[in-house]
Amino acid sequence: MEVEQFVRSIPVITRTIIAASIVLSAAVTYEMVTPLNLIYSPTLVFQEKQYWRLLTSLLYFDKLSINCLFHLHFLYMVSRQLEEHYYLRDSIRYIWTLLRGAALVLLLASYLHIPFPSGPMVMVILYLWSRRYPDERMALYFAFVVGAPYLPLIMLFLSYNMSGGDIQYLQGELGAVVIGHCLWYVSDVLPKIIGFDPTALPTFVTAVFR
Repeated sequence: MEVEQFVRSIPVITRTIIAASIVLSAAVTYEMVTPLNLIYSPTLVFQEKQYWRLLTSLLYFDKLSINCLFHLHFLYMVSRQLEEHYYLRDSIRYIWTLLRGAALVLLLASYLHIPFPSGPMVMVILYLWSRRYPDERMALYFAFVVGAPYLPLIMLFLSYNMSGGDIQYLQGELGAVVIGHCLWYVSDVLPKIIGFDPTALPTFVTAVFR
């Protein structure tokens, strides 16, 4: 019962993303599908019309493993806080932010030939969180407490080591930091300069989902 209550306490967007990631990891772990069925490939997506890869490649981190739990932990912590506070009663705007981030991450993956851009996607969300909650502190492995502004750099270092020193992976994570910064600047800084958000959803769209 306590587990059910905890799951229900997670906001719906974050809960859906986490659940989908766990399902995909379990499916690969128990050999129901292979990673090749989930990878992002522009050729397979746009020529073979295997559109599910746009989602699966962003949601699959690894088999059920430390690496998978590492990414899911960060994703859960930062996405939950963003959804519960920054995007409180404004879920459609959070979805819109995620869609923009995903589109840019997939473009990055196309350029760098990254089969699973899920790591960079988490980095984008983490970067947005660190900018919007600069005074927050997060415990790493329940031992080290790190300030939000430094967390993207630390995760970059940890992810790079967990990837075995993969330069392509590092490039993807660095590209994700740039994407996160651009999204933050356009959404949070630029509107204060020009008086409006050029990427905001039309008012009638947001009104429908409130």
